Amino acid sequence: FGITSVQIMSTSAPVTDASAWISEAKMPVRVRLIDFPMTSMPAWKNPGSRRTDGLLTVSGTKWIIDGTPIERLMFLREPYSDSPSLRGRLNFPEEDLRLFLQRSLAAGEQPMFHAVGDAAIDTVLAALESTGGDKWAPLRPRLEHGDMLEPAHFDRAKRLGIVLVQNPAHFMTAPLLQLRLGERMARTDVVKSTIAAGVPFALGSDGPMNPYLNMMFAAINPTNQREALSVEQALAAYTRGSAFAEFAEGQKGTLAPGMLADLAMLSQDIFKAPPPELPKTTSLLTIVDGRIVHERK
Repeated sequence: FGITSVQIMSTSAPVTDASAWISEAKMPVRVRLIDFPMTSMPAWKNPGSRRTDGLLTVSGTKWIIDGTPIERLMFLREPYSDSPSLRGRLNFPEEDLRLFLQRSLAAGEQPMFHAVGDAAIDTVLAALESTGGDKWAPLRPRLEHGDMLEPAHFDRAKRLGIVLVQNPAHFMTAPLLQLRLGERMARTDVVKSTIAAGVPFALGSDGPMNPYLNMMFAAINPTNQREALSVEQALAAYTRGSAFAEFAEGQKGTLAPGMLADLAMLSQDIFKAPPPELPKTTSLLTIVDGRIVHERK
């Protein structure tokens, strides 16, 4: 696929163990390993950000603040349209969230939050404001998915340095979202408006590895077709946006003199291919750090 960098949320092992295994495996792509503790927030211990070799970085911590609309655990301000007795829930008490953020800010640790529903996003923004406000901007707190980030959030998000990291595979749940949210679906996945407002924006997989499949999803966006991205916008979010989300925009994410030699030659011009043809794209030649790591014979 021409992928030269991955960001991994480590759930199956502590990042200290996983980083040793990844170094030993000598993976041919750049890896950012992110702490994903399966503990209570008060039990969190900062593993420390460190680079263990030229291709591996360990930094950041992610928490799952709410669930998803699939199981009706996405935390909403108002009840689900198809289940008026439910509006989801937070997975952590708000006081624990603030405690983690205080410790994260002191440690200089980039915080990341799976926060999908409007009430979950409200909670994260309020906690960031109460624990540091503008001081968070240099650490670029990340909202993973952030499906219900809305225009009313944009100014606060920019002031706090929020980076929205979205996953286009989520856009393909439109029929389910219509049942769960009703008319609220019109203010879901407003990714085009997010970019226009100047909120830093990145795309990732969270499922299908094929980035061109996800670009197709982004260019269709059946959840909110008015918010569909162009292929150019999707590519920029996958490359330059994702590099910004991991503080690496000065090294990668664009093709320019002085940047890392991480690049791919693709099997077709993705700017000319119709969206249904995008998933057929593969890499003819993938280069990482100036070294050929894949070549199609």
